[in-house]
Amino acid sequence: MNNNPGDPGIQPLGAPSRLLPSSLAKVRELMRSCRQKMGLSQLEFANRFGYSERRYRQMEIHGDISIANMHALARQLEMSPSVRAQFFFFLTGEVPVRGLTIDEMPTVGEGMKRVAAGWARVHVYAQADPAVLIDGCWNVEHFNEPWYRIFENVRSHHQDHPLVNPMRFGLFHPEAPQIFLDWKESWVVTALCRFSQRYYMNRDNAELQEVRERIRRNPFLEEIYTRRVGRELAERGIDRLTEGDVQERPLLVPGKGEQTILVTMMAPWFGRHSEYEVVAFSRPDSDEPLMEPPPTRELASCEPYRQPDEVCSATAQTAPPPGDSPPPGRSQPDTEFALTVGKLLLEYRKKTPYSQDQFTHFARLPISNGLYARIERDKQPPKKEILPDLGRALKMPLPVRQLLYSLATQAEPPTLSVSGGPETEKKTQRWVRIHLASHRQKAPAVLMDGAWNVKFCNDAFRELFAHVPAHPRNHPTINPFRYVVFHKEAQSTLAEWYDVWLTPWLVELGSALLHNRDNPHPEHVDLYDEIEQDPFLRDVFHGRVMRDLRGAGTTVGFESDGDLRGMHLPVQEADGTSQRRYTPMLVTAGVPLHLKKTGELFTTMTPREPR
Repeated sequence: MNNNPGDPGIQPLGAPSRLLPSSLAKVRELMRSCRQKMGLSQLEFANRFGYSERRYRQMEIHGDISIANMHALARQLEMSPSVRAQFFFFLTGEVPVRGLTIDEMPTVGEGMKRVAAGWARVHVYAQADPAVLIDGCWNVEHFNEPWYRIFENVRSHHQDHPLVNPMRFGLFHPEAPQIFLDWKESWVVTALCRFSQRYYMNRDNAELQEVRERIRRNPFLEEIYTRRVGRELAERGIDRLTEGDVQERPLLVPGKGEQTILVTMMAPWFGRHSEYEVVAFSRPDSDEPLMEPPPTRELASCEPYRQPDEVCSATAQTAPPPGDSPPPGRSQPDTEFALTVGKLLLEYRKKTPYSQDQFTHFARLPISNGLYARIERDKQPPKKEILPDLGRALKMPLPVRQLLYSLATQAEPPTLSVSGGPETEKKTQRWVRIHLASHRQKAPAVLMDGAWNVKFCNDAFRELFAHVPAHPRNHPTINPFRYVVFHKEAQSTLAEWYDVWLTPWLVELGSALLHNRDNPHPEHVDLYDEIEQDPFLRDVFHGRVMRDLRGAGTTVGFESDGDLRGMHLPVQEADGTSQRRYTPMLVTAGVPLHLKKTGELFTTMTPREPR
């Protein structure tokens, strides 16, 4: 195996994390340009923010920056969301959340709106079941007619209506317990677990700060948040944040009464670093839509629902269901976040026979007692390199280790493998029945694992590529990545093959290798090695692809989701001859939430009118 991708800004596969020359140059450039934009010298900046001049010079010139200083410097240097994403990426190789709403991302906001609109045409408006697309603060971007009809009789509220913000509705609207049945157990606890993680990762977000304050003013919600949420996250780790996908819950459906519904979720590929999601409600064991077909009419607008002149009396003091009121919680100084790095470490260290002072010695950790004490007290974040040692020493289950990684690095953890195991198979089959089955999804659609091997595809997808010559590995119904990159026929079928198809797929491989650089998946390494054997592909990968990744980190390429890509498809003419006809395809992609830890990808290709 060739262990070096050949690019000076990308670490050798499997090498320990460290800042390489081109990454250091980029960090230096970003810090200097932001500082100069503020009109400050190194000394002036250091004095303003409490650094010694020597320490700041070490950070700017040599890249000697801890995770805590990384986040502080991003704020102090007034970095925009896109610059901050690049800054974090070149320091850590990870991509943190880059803004939860379009308003937080002015440099890409218009592009995100365009992509979101195209994406919603397929995964929201075309769906027979209620569906909604929400941003990282759970604000509604798009909803369909069935979603509207589920909630059309809810009293209006400028913030807490389900057509404005489903999370706020579920927590704060007085009618939520009457619609979200089994309100506490089926809806509120899961919502607060997800909010807790989102808030910890984005503690400077004003919308999340406001939600936290409203939770604090509500004794019922505050009790759950401070006493239960942290415990459940510590026990189940990252799985607690995704188990809401493919989950049965009770819902009051207009005209039908209490119904058991199946909630499914998907993270759009264009918004995967901004926590965007689409949520759908379906019947658990029936192909019939949850709502009856609507009357022949169209919604006047797909925009979030706001009627400020008809605001109801919803307040932060949402009442718990009758007979379900817990005792008042005591105010504690460390309850701002339900779970932190320090709280998680303390929870697991208490299961060992060791005190805080004894732990590093007996666990043989490569850090001092004093440093561990500061980490456990949340005075200093741990370096990424010691997280595996901490997880093993504390005997944390794998999902909890992933959560620890996420809390400590403020980024998504590396994927565990390229495919879910038996524990996710049943959920995946139910998810596929809702989103991919031929009688529900008319457009060509495919679910691939993290190495782009096909797990499920519908009849329309098979028909789309029926003309492609058979190949044991490189056929699109076996592995679309290998088809685009290695199958010669792809250049005939895929219009603008190099720019529109080949390069984005290679970018995805580069992103996967970067995201798992410390422990790359063998399937990705095999693909990389095969690319290395082809001079043309090798030049593309180490040239344009790595240049794109260096310029924007692994956030590059979101614009490829929701875009039109052309195909030259064979058609039979009246005289019996076969011709190729250009057909534009709206290509969309997303990750089923319960498969996020393996990076499995759902893709649709919706034909549009040919030009």
